[in-house]
Amino acid sequence: MNRIKYFSLILLVTFFLFEITGAAEKTFSYKPENPGVKSEIAITYNPDGTVLNGSEAVSMFVYEYGKNLYNAEEFPMKKSGGSWVGSFTPSDSTLGISIIFSNGTDKDINQKQTYVIHLYKDGKPIPGTYAGLGVGYASWFGIFEIDNDQEKAYELFKQEFALNPSLKKDYINFYFSSVLSNEKEKGRDIVLSDLASLENSGDTSEDFLSILISWSDRLKDAEGSTKLKAIINEKYPNGSYTQLQKYLGFRGVKELDQKIKLADEYSASYPNGKYLSNFNYDIFRVLNQNGKFVEAKEFLEKKLTDAKANSYNTLAWSMYEKDFDLESAAVLAKKGIELARNEIKNPAQPKPNYMATKEWEDVRRGSLGMILDTYGMILKKLGKNSETLSALQEAVEMSKYEDPEMNQNYVAALMDTGDYKKAQTELEKFISKGASTSKMKEMLKETFVKNNGSENGFDSYYSKFEEAAKEKLIEKLKKEIMDEPAPQFSLVDLEGKNVSLADFNGKTVIVDFWATWCGPCISSFPGMKKAVEQYEQFGKAKFLFVNTWENVENKKQNASDFITKNSYPFHVLLDEKNEVITSYKVSGIPTKFIIDKNGKIRFKSVGFGGNTDEMVDEIGVMIDMIQ
Repeated sequence: MNRIKYFSLILLVTFFLFEITGAAEKTFSYKPENPGVKSEIAITYNPDGTVLNGSEAVSMFVYEYGKNLYNAEEFPMKKSGGSWVGSFTPSDSTLGISIIFSNGTDKDINQKQTYVIHLYKDGKPIPGTYAGLGVGYASWFGIFEIDNDQEKAYELFKQEFALNPSLKKDYINFYFSSVLSNEKEKGRDIVLSDLASLENSGDTSEDFLSILISWSDRLKDAEGSTKLKAIINEKYPNGSYTQLQKYLGFRGVKELDQKIKLADEYSASYPNGKYLSNFNYDIFRVLNQNGKFVEAKEFLEKKLTDAKANSYNTLAWSMYEKDFDLESAAVLAKKGIELARNEIKNPAQPKPNYMATKEWEDVRRGSLGMILDTYGMILKKLGKNSETLSALQEAVEMSKYEDPEMNQNYVAALMDTGDYKKAQTELEKFISKGASTSKMKEMLKETFVKNNGSENGFDSYYSKFEEAAKEKLIEKLKKEIMDEPAPQFSLVDLEGKNVSLADFNGKTVIVDFWATWCGPCISSFPGMKKAVEQYEQFGKAKFLFVNTWENVENKKQNASDFITKNSYPFHVLLDEKNEVITSYKVSGIPTKFIIDKNGKIRFKSVGFGGNTDEMVDEIGVMIDMIQ
C-alpha cells in the first residue's frame, strides 16, 4: 500500500473518531470519570445541535441495567448557562447506565445509541457492564424505538467474554442469537461447540437446563436435546419446564371443551402452578371471543380472582358491541373502574422496570380512561346521557385528550346533552392538535350550523384547524425523517413471481412487515387498504406487504388464504426465512418503512395506534415530504 495514502487514511480515521468523540463530549459528560455503584454521578448535558435545543425544561431518564434492564427513573435537570445539569446515584445491583434526555415531547437518544455510562470497581469495568449493554442492543433498547443491533451486541459480548469468560453462561440466550446473526457460515458450529462446553459446566439448575434444551431444539440437535430432556425430567419431574410443556400443549388446542379439560387437569396436578393464571386467562379470552358472555362473566368472577381492570373492560366492551345484556355490561365496567382507581392509588404490581414512576402513573391513568370510555358508551346505549357525559369527560382527562376515538365519544356526549357551544370549542381543539377522527369534521359542521344558524363560511373556518393539524404533523415528521440505505431484497410473491426492491427504483415504496397472527397488523389493514387505494392506484407509491415471522407449515397458503378471505388488494411477498425482516432490524410488527425513489429509508413507523384515518393521512404526508 502506498505509504502516503496509508498515512492519509490514518489521519482521516483519527479525525473522524475525534469528531464523533468531540461531539459526544460536547453534548454529554459526567463525573467522576470512572463511577462506581452507590456513588453520585453528576451529568452535564448541552442540547445544542440536538432535537432538544431551545427546550424550556429537560429531564434525564436513567435506565439501570445488569443482566437485563433493572430499573428506570426520571430526574429533572437544572439550567446552568447553556447546559443542563443533574445527578443520580446508581443502586448496588447496577452494572451500567443508559440515559436519554427529554423535554416532555421530544427525546434525544444519541443517534440510536443512548448515552452510556459503564461502571467501575477498583479502577476496572464491573464484570457484566459490556454484556449488559449488549443485551440492550439485542433487546430492551426497543423501548426507545431503537432497532435491534446484533452487530453491536456481538462486539460487546466478545469484549465482555474476553475479560470475563465465566460470564458467558449468564448471557447465552442473547449471545447465541448474536452469534447466529453475525456468523452466517459458522454460527451454528460455534453455538453447538459452546453448548457442549456448557453442558459440562456442572450447572444442573432447571432454568439453565431449560435454556440448553431450547437451543438444542432450535439447532435441531436431536441427540443433545433428548439427553438434556431426560436429565431435566428426572431431576425436576414437576418443575417449571414440565409445566411449561403442558401449557404449550394447551395453547395448541383449538377446541374450547378440550382446553377446559386440560386446564382442569393442570389445576388438579399443580394447585399453585406457575402457569395457572395463563391457562385461565386463555380460556376467558376464548369464551369472550366466541360470544359466550354468560360463561365468560361466570369464569371471570369465579376463576380469575386476581383479575385486573382490563379483563372487566374487555368483556364489558364485547358485550357493548354485541348489544348483549347492557345492564350487566355496565356492572362489569363499573367494577373495572373501581379496580383501575385503586390501581392508581395503591398499585398491586411493582413498577415495570422499563418505566419511570411518572410514566407508570400515566399508563395507569390511561387504563382508567379506557374503561371509563367503555362505561360511558354503555350508559349512552342505555339512554343515560348525563351519566354518559360525566364518564366520558373523565375518560378524556385521564387520556390527556390524546385518544381520537375517546375525544369523539366525549364530544358526541356533549352534543347529546345540547351543549353545542362547548362541543364546538372542544372539536376545534382536538382537530387542531391532530387528535381527531374523520367523523369529527361532520360533527364540527353540525355544531357550527347549530351555533351560527347556517353553514355559510364553514369551509374557510374549518380549513384553519385542518391546516394547523397538518402543520403539527409535518413538524413531528421532520424530527423523525431518516436518510439510510434500504437493505435490498428479492422475495417471491403469492403468484410465485420474484419481486425485488430494485424493481421499483425511481418510485416511492412502502414496505409493511406483517403476520397473520399479529393483532395490530390485522387491525391496521382496513386503513392500509384505504392507503393503497388512495396512493398506489394513483401512482404516488408502491406498497409491498412482507409476510414474515409465521410459524406454520405452508406459509404461502396461510398468507394467501388470509388475503383472499379479506379481499385485500395487497401485493404480498413471502419472507419465509425471516431474513429480510432481520436485515431491516425490525423488533416488532407491524413496522412500515417509507423508501424514497433513490432507495433510501426516510421514515419508519412502528405499530398501529388504532386510528385508521390518522394512519392514512400520515402516510400521505410522508409520501409528499419525500417526493
